[in-house]
Parts: sequence; structure tokens; C-alpha cells
Amino acid sequence: MQAYYMALKDLSDSEFETAIGKVLQDRKFNKMPMPGEIREYAIGNAEDKAILAYDAFTKGKAQTGAYESVVFEDKLIHAVVQSMGGWYEVCMITEDEWKFKRREFIDLYRAISRSPGREIPERLIGLGEAGCSQNPDWMRHTPLPRMINHHGEVLGHQQIAHDKQGMIE
Repeated sequence: MQAYYMALKDLSDSEFETAIGKVLQDRKFNKMPMPGEIREYAIGNAEDKAILAYDAFTKGKAQTGAYESVVFEDKLIHAVVQSMGGWYEVCMITEDEWKFKRREFIDLYRAISRSPGREIPERLIGLGEAGCSQNPDWMRHTPLPRMINHHGEVLGHQQIAHDKQGMIE
């Protein structure tokens, strides 16, 4: 039992309880599930997470574009975008090109999720912020980044200005 605790201690109580409930409902085997199976029921597998991240990314990108700086709730998206050339570059990829780039995004997400300790930028810098940073007199006019949640919904600047401002500075 201690091995199970060690393998699953990072799950919240609600994640663990939900996973056990799903295991009891879905599982057809009469042996105790392995910790990896319980974890997968709790938080999904890497492919599922990558697909959901891609969905959040495409929705957020469509609503903001290259000029706005953004902060994705799922920070792994930042690392993927950085690996693909940066926020401006991925925003310039056409819809036709995304038919082929989608797999690259998902594969990068899965690989990065298995590589802890990687440096991940706090935000993705848009052209507006990049332009302001070129001139010290313009720095005070730098627009706040937009927060994009796990569902790809773009939140207003005010929603990150108070409790999340420290995260993006």
C-alpha cells in the first residue's frame, strides 16, 4: 500500500476519489488496479491532455492573435509554442498549415510533459509588448497579457490584474 501512496500522493483527494469511482464503475478485472491506471482515470493520459491543450491553444490564438501577449493557464503550451518558434510565428501559421502542424504540437506537448525541469516562459510575448520593449519611454504603455484558461476562453485583463499579476511580472 505504501507504494500506491508514493505513486499517487500528488493527486488531490477529489481527484483520487473520482478516479476510484471510475475504476469501480468501468473496470472489468477482479485484480487491484495499478497506480498508473488510477492516475490515468484521475488526470487522463498524455495524449488526451495534449489534444485538450491543442484545443485551448487554437481557441485562444483565434481570439487574441499575434499582437497580444498571452498567459495560458496550462504553462506547457508556452513551452510548445516556444519550441515551434514563438508566439508571433505560430500565429502566422495558416489554417492549411495547421492541418500538418497539429501533430507536431501534440507530439511536442507529450514530450515536454515527460521532461520536468524544463524552463517555461511565464507568458508568450505579442508584437504589442515586443514593440514597447524596444523603447524605454514606451514601457509604461505595455499592454497586460490576456489569460487563456484550459478551455481556450480568453479572460479579461482585469481578471489577472489582481491575484495573477505577480505571476506575469
